[in-house]
Amino acid sequence: MHWVREPIEGILENAEIWVCVFDAENSQRFAEDNAMNLLACFVDPEILCELANADGVDPGDMFLNQFIPDNPSLKSGDIGEIISKILLEGWFDLPKFPGYRWRNKSHRNEPIQGPDLIGYVVNDPEKPSDDDVLILVETKTRSASVKSRIAAIALEDAIKHYISDLANSLLFLRSYLRTSGLEKEATILDRFTSPHNYGRYHKRIIPTVVHNQSSWDDDYWTELPGEYVSPDGYDPSEEVHFILVKIPNLPEFMDQICQAAAEKVNDD
Repeated sequence: MHWVREPIEGILENAEIWVCVFDAENSQRFAEDNAMNLLACFVDPEILCELANADGVDPGDMFLNQFIPDNPSLKSGDIGEIISKILLEGWFDLPKFPGYRWRNKSHRNEPIQGPDLIGYVVNDPEKPSDDDVLILVETKTRSASVKSRIAAIALEDAIKHYISDLANSLLFLRSYLRTSGLEKEATILDRFTSPHNYGRYHKRIIPTVVHNQSSWDDDYWTELPGEYVSPDGYDPSEEVHFILVKIPNLPEFMDQICQAAAEKVNDD
């Protein structure tokens, strides 16, 4: 796959637009290389094996049949978010997204509320800095249906979560990390809860669209505004990176990476 920065005249001219394009070969390689990352987002592999052994079933079959949603739109949404997480953790300044929101379900077809991904970039894990970056990602996935406003909706929902849900979502994420034994990650997120106590930091909003390559239409860009307008007015510490990920035969790719995860957990 390759990344291209794609400035578009009259569209989000105060933001950055990036396009990541897969081809058939690197789609297969990505699925093979990241199969266990996908599995771990849904369930700890060791716990999966313990559950499967207790029930006398194959761990790979349990993963496919009891953890992966069988509702097509929910499956597409969950896996699209995980693709975003994997890609962004390899992004230019290597953000970290420590939560596994897809594990917090009571049923595989349960939708998850709140921002899709909350992460950070920090220079020093021990000491807050005004160079620290809090990251909010909203991912929209289109593997079968199409919607001309999909890019605009991704931006609008990212702004909505930034305004109304971020503080509460940060609270629950920090609680989840601490109860999961991830104290270091929770402590890093603490510094983003109060600029008065920990100092100022930067904010990065990343609306992301994961789209079936053949059904993407560049006219969809025109639904986006000419500029990003911060909910708080002009804020030089706030930035927007819009990301479009185009994958050939996205429904088949999603099945491929799920199947690869099931095979790998059995092999291990």
